[in-house]
Parts: sequence; structure tokens; C-alpha cells
Amino acid sequence: LQMIIMGGAPLNPEVEKWFKKLGLPYTVGYGMTEAAPLLAYEPCDSYVPGSCGKSVDCATVRIDSDDPQHVVGEIQAKGDNICLGYYKAPEATAAAFTEDGYLKTGDLGIIDAEGNIFIKGRSKSMILSANGQNIYPEEVEAVVNNQDYVVESVVVDRASKLVALIYLDQDAIRKNGLDAETVAEQLDRQNFRVLALAVENVLQAEGGSALSEARRLMEMPRSAHSCRMRSRTAVTVFMVMPAFQVFPLA
Repeated sequence: LQMIIMGGAPLNPEVEKWFKKLGLPYTVGYGMTEAAPLLAYEPCDSYVPGSCGKSVDCATVRIDSDDPQHVVGEIQAKGDNICLGYYKAPEATAAAFTEDGYLKTGDLGIIDAEGNIFIKGRSKSMILSANGQNIYPEEVEAVVNNQDYVVESVVVDRASKLVALIYLDQDAIRKNGLDAETVAEQLDRQNFRVLALAVENVLQAEGGSALSEARRLMEMPRSAHSCRMRSRTAVTVFMVMPAFQVFPLA
């Protein structure tokens, strides 16, 4: 095995951590159909974890931000590999490009001093909190999806509340002689209250990441944050439909 090249969806941070521990030769690329299809790539020996590589030679990638290294903005690209537009769709073409000819990818991210691109989420998915904090659902979902019995999740905004829609692993639940309600209670007692606290901390801060904050809290001894959790209303759980749960996070 010489190299594993991944793309098409974010690499789960916990999976990537194990890839590193196992010494697998992996890298993550970034692209889209309009870029034929690659925008960024880096060989595995110089790949930076959490990134999707550096822009390919035939393209210039920029972040539409006043501070591209620290402030998230839309990822935009220009180059020989970028399409000229959409067939017989002048309005869609005009909407997809900036005045100076850069393709608007719709993805949000930052770029470090070495040119490594870090995708934070989709502009259409970003949730703006009441205090103006940008919440990227993909970061929170990465934490939620690593909990026991969770197959996948979607984090949404409902009446200014951050809510996780959870799809549970019914086969695993039945195999362990449990039911959805019992699993929901277990999740509530375990990390979802910590996750809710992490999201709340990020909402109250001027910056930061729900993902990194949740990791920090989950690595702390439970006694270190139990007193803070007691002051919160417990995260409630209720059934939406078979196999789905809703967890208000903040």
C-alpha cells in the first residue's frame, strides 16, 4: 500500500487520529466538478492533518476574508482547470463567479501560511447564533457521530436553538438488548451534556471551534465539569419517528 487518497466528504477527526497512530499513508484532497475536478492535494508525507492539502499547480485558491489565516471565508478558485460556466445558463454562471473571475465554491474555510486549506463547512449550512457566532454544523456532527449507537446526525437551527437530529444504530441496539429510549437516556447521561456545554461555551466566546471545545471537555475528568453541568437544564430527548432522536444542544 503506497497511498490512500480520500475526498468527497470530511474525514472524521477520530478516524484520522487512528490513521495517524497506525501509520497509514493517507492524504485528503479537495475538488468539485467545476474544477475538473481537483482544487487541492498534498502528498501523504507532507500532508497536514485536518487540511485538504494545498492548491494544485493549475489553480489559484483564495479565501474571501480580511484575514484568511484566522477568519473563515468562502473558498474561491481560478485557473486553467476551472470551467467557463454552466451550459446555456448565463444567470447561474454569473452567480457562480466573482467579478474578477473566481469560482465561488460555496465552501467555507481558512488557509495557513504554508498554503494548506482547512474546510470548515458549507456557506448554506452555517448557523449564525444570536450573538453573531458562526457555528459550522459539520464540526458538531463530527463529535455527535462518534457517540455510542449513533450512525449519523444532522445539526440544525430550530427557533434559535441548536438541535442534533440523530439516526441510531437499530441493529446494535437490538443486539445489546436495549431500546431507543434507553439509549437516548444513556447518551444524555454521557457525552451529550458535555457536548451541549461545549456548544454553549463556543456560543458565548468570540471565536473557537465547537469541535475542539467538545474534545477538550470530553478529555477532562468528569468531576471537573460536573459542577458546571448541574447548573444547566439536562439535555432533553424525545422521539420524532422510529430510529430518530432529537437532542437540543444549546
